[in-house]
Amino acid sequence: MGIYEYQELMLDIHPDKPDNNKFNKINFSHLNTLVNNLNEGIFILKDWEIQWCNPYSEQLFHRRKSDIVGSSFKALFKSQDEFQALKREFQEKNKVAPPQNVVLEFQRSGGERFKVELMLTYIISEGERTDEFIAVIHDISEVASAVDDSVTGAEKEPEAHPEYYINKNLLENLNTNFKVVKNELAALDEKYMNLVNRTRDGVVIIQDHMIKYTNPRFAEMLGYSSNELEGRGFIDLIPTKSLESFNSGPQKQKAEEYQKIGNISESELLTKNSMSLPVEIDTCSIDFDGKAADMVIVRDISEQRLLEAELMKKNQDLQLWNQRLIETTKLKSEFLANISNELETPISSMISLSESLVNGIDGPLTLNQQENLSRVVESGYYLLNLISDLMDWARIQSGKMVLKPKMFDLRDLVADVIQTVMPQADQKGLNLEYARPDNFPEVYGDPEKIQQVIVNLLSNAIKYTPGGSIGIIFENAPEENEVKVMVWDTGIGVADENKKNIFDEFRPKDSKGTGEFHGTGLGLAISRYILELLGGTIWVEDNVTSGSKFFFTIPTVKTSSKI
Repeated sequence: MGIYEYQELMLDIHPDKPDNNKFNKINFSHLNTLVNNLNEGIFILKDWEIQWCNPYSEQLFHRRKSDIVGSSFKALFKSQDEFQALKREFQEKNKVAPPQNVVLEFQRSGGERFKVELMLTYIISEGERTDEFIAVIHDISEVASAVDDSVTGAEKEPEAHPEYYINKNLLENLNTNFKVVKNELAALDEKYMNLVNRTRDGVVIIQDHMIKYTNPRFAEMLGYSSNELEGRGFIDLIPTKSLESFNSGPQKQKAEEYQKIGNISESELLTKNSMSLPVEIDTCSIDFDGKAADMVIVRDISEQRLLEAELMKKNQDLQLWNQRLIETTKLKSEFLANISNELETPISSMISLSESLVNGIDGPLTLNQQENLSRVVESGYYLLNLISDLMDWARIQSGKMVLKPKMFDLRDLVADVIQTVMPQADQKGLNLEYARPDNFPEVYGDPEKIQQVIVNLLSNAIKYTPGGSIGIIFENAPEENEVKVMVWDTGIGVADENKKNIFDEFRPKDSKGTGEFHGTGLGLAISRYILELLGGTIWVEDNVTSGSKFFFTIPTVKTSSKI
């Protein structure tokens, strides 16, 4: 028989059971109202087949009640292995029928996984365990997600039992036998009284400002017994600072006049030792003993408040570290700019003086002297290039890099760059291939910065190609309003593990398989920033046989610069 068939019938309680007297005035409609308003999934199982579920179960699993009832309980589990482990554990631990709580993962109809706390307990009738049992499911996914986010990047403690664990703290107050019943109706009512007494939330019935009934969980929350609470004013349990939240209007009513609380809200209650307990409260109106009353569902959120406080502290620490990182980055950029500027002048003077000596300004030199001074000049220009990279990077980081975009002929610019790098290629015996395309559109960008990008790519191609060829190829993409340029070589290529970060700053290009690094690691990073600021992109691919292919794009129409 279904729950709604008993909705208006009274409980059949034996009068000779003194501990049953306090339930005599609670008819089945009260229990039905409670079950329908609990934010818990409630199931009645027999041989692990679902016989009945409450309305909240539909919301919890995104399934209709008609699809849930009659199905196997294991269909709700994410893992069938977890279900079998739980089934074995429950059957072994419940020979004397104590309730049991575990934490594991269920899944909704769409396959979404979520963590729950599950309580299982057999139904006791006339002092004997029946073959039916109750499952209470509480969604804890939000709290679990908050804890995981707050420790991102840190190592987590391994779980003692990866599939589930037994929460011994929640086993207290769960071993109370129910009232002796004579027929099927009383047995069904007894199942729902089990739910009231064993739910993890406190349940209170208030009538005429007075507490008429509390379940064991509510009394446990505040450190009282149920007898100590019944007959007291509910308002006595509310701290003065929280009274306003229990009034229907802002302090228009006297605090002593209990008002209906309304929807779910957060407040505080006083424990027996006068401590404030943060709680979440939900209420609904019911009929109790022929008169209007309020049924209050109280949830202890003290642990949640602690987690929120911990999460807030971690967020504050993270903001502090972010601020320090910003300040450190700014100081680093300023330092790079200053030290680069300080180095540039003396190195330029050294180069100029060395070139003058090579040209015989102070008289003829021996061949050995000329070779040594030529190396000094070469090393000086190398240092100037490194300093130039550092200064460009400092400008980028401080947002002070100035762009002067305009329309220009990319072919002429590349021809000039070819003449610049040709001596380096000839010195290594490399074949430099370049074909000037016809009918090629002008591009929009900063010619000086684009030249810097091409010089960097061709210089890298020469540096990492021991022998063979390098080249540059143009491709027009009018449908995308851009041109694509490829700089290729037959050199050693880029290691696969370095492709994902080759354009990151301070990562020198690693020759494949050698572990050798050259330069500051800023050339490709600066190239990427320049192209992105001008509306282009850059990426790398392997040649089919050997070497590398570096691609970049430049717009052929005017764009808005990002700086």
